[in-house]
Amino acid sequence: MRDDGEEITKLQDLQGKTLAGIKADYALTVLKEHYPELKILEYDSIGECAEQLKAQNVDGIVADEQNIMYYAQGEKMFQDYYILDEEVYTEDVVFAVRKEDAVLGKIIDKAVYKLRTQDVLDRVQRKWFLTSILEDALPRQFIYVWLAVLLSGIAGFFVFLFWYIHKHTRILVEVRTRELNVERMRLKTVLDAIPQYLLEVTPEGQVQLMNQRAKKDMNQNALCSGGAAVITQPAILQMIKTAKNDAFAQQEVEINQKIYRITCSDIGGLSENENVILLAEDVTLRRIQEKQNIQNNKMMAIGELASGISHELKNPLEIICNYCYALKKGILHTKEDCIQTICVIEEEAKEANKIVESLLSFARLSPTEIGEAELKASVQMILQLQMPLFHHKQIAVEFNCTEPVWVCCTQEGLKKIFINLFTNAMDAMEAVKDRQKKIRISVMLTENFAVVEVEDNGKGMKAEEKERIFNPFYTTKSTGTGLGLYLVYQQLEEVGGSIQVYSEEGQGTLFRVMLPLKKSLGE
Repeated sequence: MRDDGEEITKLQDLQGKTLAGIKADYALTVLKEHYPELKILEYDSIGECAEQLKAQNVDGIVADEQNIMYYAQGEKMFQDYYILDEEVYTEDVVFAVRKEDAVLGKIIDKAVYKLRTQDVLDRVQRKWFLTSILEDALPRQFIYVWLAVLLSGIAGFFVFLFWYIHKHTRILVEVRTRELNVERMRLKTVLDAIPQYLLEVTPEGQVQLMNQRAKKDMNQNALCSGGAAVITQPAILQMIKTAKNDAFAQQEVEINQKIYRITCSDIGGLSENENVILLAEDVTLRRIQEKQNIQNNKMMAIGELASGISHELKNPLEIICNYCYALKKGILHTKEDCIQTICVIEEEAKEANKIVESLLSFARLSPTEIGEAELKASVQMILQLQMPLFHHKQIAVEFNCTEPVWVCCTQEGLKKIFINLFTNAMDAMEAVKDRQKKIRISVMLTENFAVVEVEDNGKGMKAEEKERIFNPFYTTKSTGTGLGLYLVYQQLEEVGGSIQVYSEEGQGTLFRVMLPLKKSLGE
């Protein structure tokens, strides 16, 4: 059949097709009988039929299978044609002689023997049925030799390939081993250069690895028990257990009058190793230095305190002394002058008392009471008290609070906080000339805190001023004591609150105060 893409696998598929066949072939008779719709053209030879097939005048050829295969092989037709597997008909053929005819029997026996010894039948079948064209042209022994040579070559190739891969792999392993050794030495150098003690310990405290610093100071570092590489301090063992659970633990531990900052890290996430990396640093000298610095700062604060007190009390005391001298010497002749002098002395005494009260608050001579107060009403009361000053200085005040808010702070504490903040806001707007002076107070709520923002559009602050405004005795005012904002910070810290400042020079300042809500008092 011509291989034109149409799928024909059995004789029934030939209905309506045109076939060519040799005249008087019994196969044509069978096809005409069983497939009347099949058109059959008869020719004298297989060659004529093949020419009709090549010219596409017919769809296929009907003939003896061996004849078709032999012709197709000679004409090299297998590329564009194929043989239908199903046969039109089959008939067994037997070649036999009488047993009594001994001469003819011997001839037949001799022919059969020749056929067997010379593989004639096998070669004929392979030739006609195309089972092996190569074996038709070459002797079997020659083929066996070439097959043996081919197999030997393949085996030799694989042996060479295995040898080459093995050699190449060995070279790569050696190179990689050298690289790993270099990296190991480099890592060891880095670890030994660390000034802290670095140890790898088991969950039970057994030291598996340590850097050079730890080895050098093993007898002095007090981390291990005696000369044995075992950690026995309960605090460090507890840190190791914490690190196994939380992957990290850090704490300062005092051992033998030395202070160590211990850091434990779990390395189980990097491998199946359950050990812990322990980093220890001797911070004894650092802590001593810090305590010394704190003591020095305290002495400096005491000096500043003494200087501030002397400076603040000097002016009112000098005025009192001068007026007392005038009274004593009888310089004042009229009763009105004496009364006025006594009033001045009284005012200056009050000013001195005010300074002493601020000093007492600064020194915390009396503990702060943590009570509760309603924020909205307290701020409104403070604004009402200071409203005459706001009107006098032409300052507009905006207060935004929609509902009552109970916070963890006493009424006096709130008064101390917001009077100082409002006073600072008024003072910051003294130099404002080009815009309406305004103070905005807003109250917002979070889950646990009331957030109060006090914002003014005054002169603002420089960066260095913002960093120091909560320090005691620091002030930018010519008549200030520098204790107001410090007292605000102190008051908020004692009730669990906080304060933040946002300011830009020439634009204004915003103080954000956070007060704990009443519901979080016990938390």
